[in-house]
Amino acid sequence: MIEPSAGAVAIPHIIRKANQKSVTGISDEIRAVQAHPGSSEQAGKLRLLHRAFPVLGVSFSSGY
Repeated sequence: MIEPSAGAVAIPHIIRKANQKSVTGISDEIRAVQAHPGSSEQAGKLRLLHRAFPVLGVSFSSGY
């Protein structure tokens, strides 16, 4: 789970082939998802889940 900003709703993100990446590469990938949450493949799936099961008080309009 990656938190795009302090206090924001965390989004799922899978780091693929992590065993083949350097620590710097993994960190860069995490920072990229934090900067652009919609760039994570899993963020799109989270939006679909939210549409199917809306939760009061949770909004995905900011960057998702």
